[in-house]
Amino acid sequence: MRRLIALSIIVTFMFTGTYSIAGVANPPAAIGTAEDYNLSDYILGPGDKLDIKVYRSDELSYSQQIDSSGKITYPLLGDMQVTGMTAYTLRAAIAKGLSKYLKDPQVIITVTAYQSNNITIMGSVTNQGVLSIVRRPTIIEIISRAGGFSTNADRTNVLVIRKQPGGGSTVLNINVKKALLGDKTQDILLMKDDLVYVPTETNKVMVLGEVSTPGFIGLDKEMTDSPMSLLEVITRVGGFSTNADRTVVTVMRKEGERMESKKYNLKQLLEKGDISQNATVQKGDIVFVPKKEQKIIVMGEVSTTGAVAFDPPINIVELLARAGGLTSNANKNNVMIIRNDDEGKPQLTAVDIQKALESGDPTQNPELKNGDIVYVARDNKRIIVLGEVKSPGSFTYTVPITILDAISRAGGLASTANESKIVVVRQGILKIINVKDILKGDLAQNIVLQNEDIVYAPTTFIADVESVLGHINAIFSTLSTIASPMILWPQVKSAAEGKGTTSTISIPAGSSK
Repeated sequence: MRRLIALSIIVTFMFTGTYSIAGVANPPAAIGTAEDYNLSDYILGPGDKLDIKVYRSDELSYSQQIDSSGKITYPLLGDMQVTGMTAYTLRAAIAKGLSKYLKDPQVIITVTAYQSNNITIMGSVTNQGVLSIVRRPTIIEIISRAGGFSTNADRTNVLVIRKQPGGGSTVLNINVKKALLGDKTQDILLMKDDLVYVPTETNKVMVLGEVSTPGFIGLDKEMTDSPMSLLEVITRVGGFSTNADRTVVTVMRKEGERMESKKYNLKQLLEKGDISQNATVQKGDIVFVPKKEQKIIVMGEVSTTGAVAFDPPINIVELLARAGGLTSNANKNNVMIIRNDDEGKPQLTAVDIQKALESGDPTQNPELKNGDIVYVARDNKRIIVLGEVKSPGSFTYTVPITILDAISRAGGLASTANESKIVVVRQGILKIINVKDILKGDLAQNIVLQNEDIVYAPTTFIADVESVLGHINAIFSTLSTIASPMILWPQVKSAAEGKGTTSTISIPAGSSK
């Protein structure tokens, strides 16, 4: 029963990204004390407590605890998804958000409590399982907390499987026997979410990762006389799982005091009969089958653009949430999904995220596939406020927006504005509005604006239509538009997939088609 529990923990913990296996003869030294923590490495998670300070802005200094959904609420910035960030990347995100209100904000973040810290220890120790930590322990400390080594433990070949901030994991080989004799370079500091595996000095092979039943395979006398191949080992544990990456099956083998690793392409063996990929396994080998990395690229008006690793199934609403959500400028009615067909040609599908969110329309919340590109265009619905206002410019059009709303967004009228002769230009037709009368209660003049209306506040009323339009055109010609085409470079997608190039796709920002 204990072995079944142990294996289930391994399956639950492992392996959610691309793994690089590093046989490390001299792993990173344990610098400083175990209490030291390098914030550039620590990944924030639910329950962690943060002390956020802004230099010379005490009103923006707060202590926060990350909630169960991975969010904090911060003044001026609202809810922020912080799980998965380091303290440094969160600091940069808060500084960027505050830069709209403060000049060069200096943000300091201290992690005051590491509530999401866990380390898993498996293999030949007295008590396998998940251990909670409040600081970074050394590998000797965590083995001691697990009750120490069991009788048959291989102390020279302890594995530490560590997740990387950008996705994927690295496997370190640690000689704890040397650490116990005083070699501090081998007594490394562990990190949250590390998995420590202590192998056994027996006539067995350990199979981990994306197989049906991970665990030990015994090599009895007959099998030793007739060596077992890598494919036979995979077959003995029930074969590959659905998400297995058959192209980089790794065999780790102890050579002296060093752990060597070699990758084999079993897909090439199975599909093309390349027997050079069917390696012979030996006692003590560790066979690791990684999970096939699946990514979707998110671009445009989302909080965090780039490649998002995922485990299927995932729909577009969930993906956008994992990208931090839509920005305030996003066109929710026209989100593009770009997917290659069987011939490698990109096909575009438009979905209405607003319908998916508001009415739960499943047709507008499709399931995504590995290699998809999701592009959220900028919503170019806008009104323009010019003339004698405090902050002239273009503003996002929302329904409804009245002329007073528009003037308010532009900071209000300047003292030099002619309040009784405000001009609204709609498709070349002018309408004169008396704001003074509106403020006195004539609400009929507080008209609802339409997309692309222009509101113009003159200093003195220009008598004829031609003069008004000429004045507006002179001002408007100095403004730059934001409706520029966006190019999804082929190397972005191919880099995420590890494939060749794709066709270049041009999508006009804010396009409705």
